[in-house]
Amino acid sequence: MSEALQSNAKPSGFFDVRVRPLISIDFRSLAAFRILASLTMLYVCAVLYPDLITFYSNSGLLSTELLSAYYPHHRFSLLTIFHSDVFIYVVWFGLVASSCSLLLGYRSRTSAAICFILYLSFAGRNPVLNQGGDVLHPLLLFWAIFLPTGRVFGIDGALEKDRNTFEAPSILSIATVGLLMQVLYVYVFGALLKTGSYWVPNGQAILIAMHLDTFATDASHFARQFPIILGLLTFFVFYLELFAPLILFFPDKKQRVRAVGLALIVIMHFGFRTFLSIGHFWLSSLSSLMTYIPTRIWDSVCEKYWKAEQRKIRLYYDRDCGFCLKTCLLLREFFLPHNVFIGPAQDDPVIGEILVREDSWVVVTPDGEHKLRWDALVYVTNQSILMRPFWLIAYLIKKIGIGALAYNAIGKNRRGFSKFTAFFLPFRKARLKNNILVNTGLCIVIALCFLWNLDQNKPRAERSDAWGVIKPAMSRTGFTQRWNMFAPHPAFTDGYPIIRLSGDLGQNQYYTLSGAFSETWEHPERLQAYFPSYRWRKYFNRIAKFGAERRELMFGRYANILCGSLLEDPSALPFLPVSISIDWA
Repeated sequence: MSEALQSNAKPSGFFDVRVRPLISIDFRSLAAFRILASLTMLYVCAVLYPDLITFYSNSGLLSTELLSAYYPHHRFSLLTIFHSDVFIYVVWFGLVASSCSLLLGYRSRTSAAICFILYLSFAGRNPVLNQGGDVLHPLLLFWAIFLPTGRVFGIDGALEKDRNTFEAPSILSIATVGLLMQVLYVYVFGALLKTGSYWVPNGQAILIAMHLDTFATDASHFARQFPIILGLLTFFVFYLELFAPLILFFPDKKQRVRAVGLALIVIMHFGFRTFLSIGHFWLSSLSSLMTYIPTRIWDSVCEKYWKAEQRKIRLYYDRDCGFCLKTCLLLREFFLPHNVFIGPAQDDPVIGEILVREDSWVVVTPDGEHKLRWDALVYVTNQSILMRPFWLIAYLIKKIGIGALAYNAIGKNRRGFSKFTAFFLPFRKARLKNNILVNTGLCIVIALCFLWNLDQNKPRAERSDAWGVIKPAMSRTGFTQRWNMFAPHPAFTDGYPIIRLSGDLGQNQYYTLSGAFSETWEHPERLQAYFPSYRWRKYFNRIAKFGAERRELMFGRYANILCGSLLEDPSALPFLPVSISIDWA
């Protein structure tokens, strides 16, 4: 939890007082956005891993030939250039590594760029699997490329040269405007597409959505009993999305309207996840909403989070050890208030004598006690409540008796660590502004995305012909977007495959993806366990609506492989089938 960066200069004028706070983003909000966005990426990677070859290889669900035939303007994908199964794992590992780098705020712009390209590669390789989160999240990563998301609670900020703790706590740029607008598109254009009467005036949309069994969770099965409440929630969701721009950009001086509206939208997304299985879309949305947290909220939280005594802690390091200085800066960034003093031990006669005598860095507590060696590390990591897991690791290392050994080993290799940090963790100057060429390009992107969203709200026959030239480029880069979740109304059907095994005596057995056999097919009470992951659920929901020929092309080959695997071990089957067919429930 990073402390506020206070500004001595008081804002004046209508723009500075009312407008600037609405279109700028607090550095701490950018940090929260970065952390949640990178954690969402790691969650996506974890879900993808078991099915990488099935989903993204030529031997899986969708060959590159079918991809080009049915999705000629699919997003850019490295996986369509290099077809090796090994390369799929290389791209996946690169996405995990860059997500971890972004999480730590290490070279955050570069990390965001790598995440953007690699995530786009997965989303573009098999569009049949994609859902709302796969549209929104790459767009968020794109804007992160042009913002200093690692400046607070990140390695970038810890090693920033001459970071002035009295500068403005927020940043205003073309990129902040673009990111904030992109967040709004999900809500306002999503509401404008909800034209079905089941939203307004009937108020039945949420009730219908909860009866889609492939989406429904245990909570939604319970909530179906209360249609009146669900009707009120339908109106709440619709009007909250429709009026999101007015709520989040209401120009009150203390931004109370924004804070309340933001809390309601966050609650709405938690409600979505509680009652509907919607993949990672809700996490992507929560990541984007972090950018709207007002500075006043952060100031209030930080004031309560850090105690006055903690600001009196002092860290002393050996002046001749570059690694020691950077370690202190990193520890302060993640575990201490930003105004904690860090200085060379040699500048203080008492501390300098302790440094020489004990051969240790020195942490001075608020009551004047000197903490040394590994005990000092345990003390520092214990200061931040949110970072307590790291304190627990340090504490356990101490308790099992290897803390002193670890500290001595680090001390003996300080020269090597100094060389390592000089190369990989150099001090750097903050890049808060983009050059005029980049800003011009970002303005074009903002205009295109806004006009595209406007055009998507028109009937297909009335949409502009001008997109014919621009659409391929926008589609390849992931800028095409349509926020039609449950629009114009929730679907009335969904589907999933059932494998039927038939014997020569007329007997039938049914086999589900979960590996269960049944003599008769009955609709299961809960369908969530039927799908290995939400990716499979999305895939089957989508191809169930395709024509028979296209569905056979999309799933037939994989179904044959799956059915063939059943015959490899006949002893596991109730009988030896003479035919295996796919039925669609």
